[in-house]
Amino acid sequence: MNSVDKPRIGWVGLGKLGLPCALVMRKAGFEVCGTDIDQRVSEYIEKGEIPYQEAGVADTFAAGYSIQWKETVESVVSSSDVVFVAVQTPHAPQFEGSTPTPDQRSDFEYGYLITAVREISRIATAPKVVVVVSTVLPGTCDRELSPILSRNSNLSFVYSPAFIAMGTTMADFSEPEMVIAGSSSSKALDVLKLIHSSIHDSPFIELSVIECELVKMFYNTFIGMKVVFGNTIGEVCDKVGGNADKVVSALGCAKMRVVSSKYMSPGLGDGGGCHPRDQLALSWLAQRLDLSVDVFEWLMRSRDAQTQYIVDLVNHYRAITGLPAFICGNEYKPDTNLTVGSPSRLLMSLFLEPPQWQFNEPDQPGIYVIGVKHSRYLTWLFPMGSVVIDPFGYIPHQRGVTVRAFGRR
Repeated sequence: MNSVDKPRIGWVGLGKLGLPCALVMRKAGFEVCGTDIDQRVSEYIEKGEIPYQEAGVADTFAAGYSIQWKETVESVVSSSDVVFVAVQTPHAPQFEGSTPTPDQRSDFEYGYLITAVREISRIATAPKVVVVVSTVLPGTCDRELSPILSRNSNLSFVYSPAFIAMGTTMADFSEPEMVIAGSSSSKALDVLKLIHSSIHDSPFIELSVIECELVKMFYNTFIGMKVVFGNTIGEVCDKVGGNADKVVSALGCAKMRVVSSKYMSPGLGDGGGCHPRDQLALSWLAQRLDLSVDVFEWLMRSRDAQTQYIVDLVNHYRAITGLPAFICGNEYKPDTNLTVGSPSRLLMSLFLEPPQWQFNEPDQPGIYVIGVKHSRYLTWLFPMGSVVIDPFGYIPHQRGVTVRAFGRR
């Protein structure tokens, strides 16, 4: 690669993060290849279809943009100047956020990531920049990854986690709030900066590796704190009166100290494949470090308690009406079919007598809980005599139906 060439890019890990990001780079004019432990991904690329909802992917494939599938990590490394590693660092199901917060704690599972990094270090025979984007706890790169990559003098290591949300990965990666990157190699950072500058003009912030780990984890956790705070506003308003949306709107004008109103609208808890598990992992770290306050434990317990408030509301209406209860939607947020870390599923799990799932327009009177803020529910006609419990406060009132807009009296 000379100074005027665009670097050839490889991706090890083409899951729900890697594949959309790789497509963004392909649209920006880079030569991109990749591989994944899940061989079905090769079929997704060949057919131009994925089994999960991710805005922009189908249109990108339809426009003729694709990436070259490689069968092995070795093929990716040999075909690339920069290798992005987006390998999963999973948590066990009890740590994903779809069930009440467990008593035990655990770090992420780094086995897949370590295996991938070892393979790259073993086979690289020419200079490469290795950019790890997987989520890890602070200190993990120095402890687990750097010692492996430093064995091969051809490799320059960068840690640069992405700030994306499943469902909008391509848009988030195309126009990020910021890019953070940590490395001991200024040349490697320059290469990464070149790649990002070909895609967007967002700030490129150079930090240490551990600072990047900290920013990533605290970014996600702060969003969880905002969700908890917004739901606290909703619960107070639900009990004493006032419209929570108006309260949040006013607080949102305090841009210097409160920053913004995003994520602070009352509803159900924070969800998805990142935030609940990040908070549980940080709680594990807080216990190991013997911090004076484990705010991460508090966040997850608060999430459970605020969800229990909705459970109690449903049971109240069950008792006074005798109607059956239903939960509308089990995804973790609107406009996706992903259910990992779903607050709606957490809600279901907290009932002693579980309701039923409601996926189609209802045809019998009942207590209907809006579990996901899908736009389609705006057009549903709930049967006369029903009670609709709407944590998000967006369902219009209907004749003969009690719509309980949580925190918006």
